[in-house]
Amino acid sequence: MLLARSTFLIIAWSAICLDAKAQEYPFIIEQLPQHLQARVNQQAATLQVVNVGSVDEYFVDKLKLWNTSSAIRVCFFGGSTELRSRIAGVASQWTEAGGYLPLDFGSAASPHLCGSNNGRFQIRVGFEYKGYWSTVGTDSENLLTQSEQSMNLALFNINPPPEPKFSRIVLHEFGHAIGLQHEHQSYKAPCVNDFDWNAIYNFLQGDPNYWSIEQIDQNLKPKPSTSGNDASRFDVDSIMLYSFPKEFYKAGVQAACYTAGNSRISDKDKEFMRKYYPSSVAAAVAVRNQALIEFNNRIDALSIDDIAKSVAKISAARLTSEQVDAPFNIENITGGLGGLLITDSNNAGDTLNYFDRSQVVTP
Repeated sequence: MLLARSTFLIIAWSAICLDAKAQEYPFIIEQLPQHLQARVNQQAATLQVVNVGSVDEYFVDKLKLWNTSSAIRVCFFGGSTELRSRIAGVASQWTEAGGYLPLDFGSAASPHLCGSNNGRFQIRVGFEYKGYWSTVGTDSENLLTQSEQSMNLALFNINPPPEPKFSRIVLHEFGHAIGLQHEHQSYKAPCVNDFDWNAIYNFLQGDPNYWSIEQIDQNLKPKPSTSGNDASRFDVDSIMLYSFPKEFYKAGVQAACYTAGNSRISDKDKEFMRKYYPSSVAAAVAVRNQALIEFNNRIDALSIDDIAKSVAKISAARLTSEQVDAPFNIENITGGLGGLLITDSNNAGDTLNYFDRSQVVTP
């Protein structure tokens, strides 16, 4: 698995996998909700994310790791008690993977419902949008209000998918919620060479998706490393690896990057937990502090003006602190800098949504 800090987008949206029978049918890809995309773009611009990607052993956003000195509370916008308990039970596998991740779903008999009378929640699961997606790590606090869901599990409250898809989707999305990005974009992954790019471009630029080449590249091609760190081997077993249609690969199901769909947390995923959510709270604080130091050092090395550097550093520091209930706003970041708005660097989402579950791609 590959680790990277802030790169092109702060929100990672996951695809939903075609099973073998459904692969002959088209699947539908849609954009992020515009209100969320605007916040993502604004945050990405202030962080100068195009130039400061950091790669280590996993693909995770180190600036967005959770503070484990207090509970990470999870709530649901609706859903039956049985469904909420089932989702909580699957997602809790991350807490058992090693390290220390204090996810708090409430009682097993009745997991938390979101609402103003139930306190503050860091991860808010809903079912109202199309597709399966989650914000990455603490973006659910930095980009969204308490009244907005930070994770979407479409139709789970009406017609949840059967196993192993149910567990695959829940584990994948909660992987994003704790800071992990997509494994296929590791710079050591073989996917860039395995992919049949002509087939991918033709498919995703056409009906019904209409993605631009830039959007396709940003969502499928590897994220670069500018830190000089090496990356561990590609993890084909990672729960964070997309399951794309076999037609996306030159060698089909024989491609090294192809997976029919992983439904378990891999050994490398568990290494991530032990390294970035260590059992000692003090060690976890040190991990987050080091991430901020590394980010600031990379910002200092960029050929940008001092104001832009200051905005990036203030924005990064904000990501690692407790936030008020307000979406990301450039005015909150720049303060006395006169509300400087840096030009947005990239405008591409990778929300993969659907109208018919049988016609789309899952993790």
